[in-house]
Amino acid sequence: MPTYMSLRPYPSYKDLAESSARLDATVVPLGIVKRMLTYVFAVPGQGIVAASCYEAPDVSAMSEMAKVAGLPEGMVRTILLDRQEGAGVHGPKSHRTYVVNRGKVCSQEDLEKISERSLAAEDQLTDELKRMETWMYDDDDQVGMLSIYQSKSTKAIRHHAELADLPIVDVFEARIAS
Repeated sequence: MPTYMSLRPYPSYKDLAESSARLDATVVPLGIVKRMLTYVFAVPGQGIVAASCYEAPDVSAMSEMAKVAGLPEGMVRTILLDRQEGAGVHGPKSHRTYVVNRGKVCSQEDLEKISERSLAAEDQLTDELKRMETWMYDDDDQVGMLSIYQSKSTKAIRHHAELADLPIVDVFEARIAS
């Protein structure tokens, strides 16, 4: 079954909680969409964002779910999910969860090289950070990426990006919602 990501904005945590309750009340009865994980983070000046990962038969099922649950408009993309062991589980107390928007990273042909550079950089920073998962999606003729890390700091995430020669558009401290 295909995997999708959705990024949906909310004005407040209260609005997110109400939306989440509606979603939980509708997703199970629909029986066609499975929410895998949600990360929640604040975007300064813009509100709260829920970044969720779902399995669904097609994008129309995602649209139906959003309509039935009364979810706000958001970005929905088919993704290739690269999930590491322990994704969605809180790591050491010294580590926090971060969502890293990399934007358009590379062509489809260069994806393997990017992955190798990222893993090599992560190996150099084993005590500082761990990649939990990466959501890769087509964005025109490029691959866009949203990566989830557990790290001691944004400094370690930026150091990893420098070592791997990867872009960073934004870094947000997040919490695992489900």
